Amino acid sequence: MTKSAHTDNAHYVVKPIKNDDEHKAVLAKIRQIWDPEPGTPDADLFEVLCLLVESYEQKHFKIESNYDPVDAINFWCEQKNYTRKDLEPLIGSRSRVAEVLNRKRPLSITMIRNLTAAGIPAQMLIKEVRQISKPVVSTAKRPKVHSRSVPAHA
Repeated sequence: MTKSAHTDNAHYVVKPIKNDDEHKAVLAKIRQIWDPEPGTPDADLFEVLCLLVESYEQKHFKIESNYDPVDAINFWCEQKNYTRKDLEPLIGSRSRVAEVLNRKRPLSITMIRNLTAAGIPAQMLIKEVRQISKPVVSTAKRPKVHSRSVPAHA
């Protein structure tokens, strides 16, 4: 489709998307006016329709993810074939990298900035770090072991 103005859009009614049929119709309209000339009524319509679709999809097609920043860092390192040593300029000393990757220390603002500059999206780094479940320590009382004293005059 060309970037020329679409005269049929002047009477297009913009309204909230309430069901799948309306969602499909709005997606079809977006495809019809794809790549509009900036500053035109089509560009405004395109932007508003995209916002409506985004809102509808966030409510109806939400994907829950259980990733945390450590998962994001590990995935990034795996994709880049990086080791913990490669993270030291971004996170800090060897022990600091170990603390972060073992979920014993949260990322600092500086670490997040460094990792973002290196290519990990900030929104993946600002979530709370999932805690590793700690081993359950029994609170039951153990019987006391009494040492037998040897009689002094045996």
